[in-house]
Parts: sequence; C-alpha cells; structure tokens
Amino acid sequence: MSTKPIKMAGTANFYPFAYLRTAAYSAFEAARANPRGSNYQRVSAVLFSAFAVEAHFNHVGEARLPFWSIVEPKMSWRMKLDLLAQQLGFQPDFGSRLPDHRGDIPLPRPDGSREDVE
Repeated sequence: MSTKPIKMAGTANFYPFAYLRTAAYSAFEAARANPRGSNYQRVSAVLFSAFAVEAHFNHVGEARLPFWSIVEPKMSWRMKLDLLAQQLGFQPDFGSRLPDHRGDIPLPRPDGSREDVE
C-alpha cells in the first residue's frame, strides 16, 4: 500500500498552558496507574503543573496588558501574578484551598478528544 503526502492549510490556536496542564495530568495518571517506581512521574506532574501556571499568567498578560512583552522576560512567576492582580483588580488568596472544579470542565486529551469527568 502506497501513501501519498497531502498538503493542508489553515489556522489553529495553540495554548501552551492547556498543553502543559494536559501533560501534568497525564504524568499524574501514569503515576497513579503504576505506583511502583512512579516518583519520576509525580515529579513530572508537579513540574508540568508549575509550567502550566506560569504559561497561563503569560497568556492572560499578553491578552490583557499591552506592555506585557516588555516586562515579562524580567519577571518571576510571583511578580507576574502580583502585576496581573494589581492591573486586573483582584487579590490572590493564598490561605484557602482551591475549589475542585473538575466536574465543571471537560478536560482535553492529547488526541484532542474530551474527557468525561465524573
């Protein structure tokens, strides 16, 4: 059977924070499925989660603050959060546990399908 390459054209949106969040969730699920020797998967899940949070800050900053590209390279994740909070008028609450919204949002999978959350 012979295959013939095809050309495709179009546009797509790529959201790094969503991709990294999916990577974190995949690593977490791999660790849960295979507990023995899962420490590297757990570490990967934590790292991908941290990168996803910062990528989300960058996404919001680019969308809402015209000067973001000037200041972003010089800022830590905490400075980014503080700037976003100040500019967008919210106060982060570091003393409360985050609510569990998993039941509210169908999560994207690497293949593009959606996960049904119970």
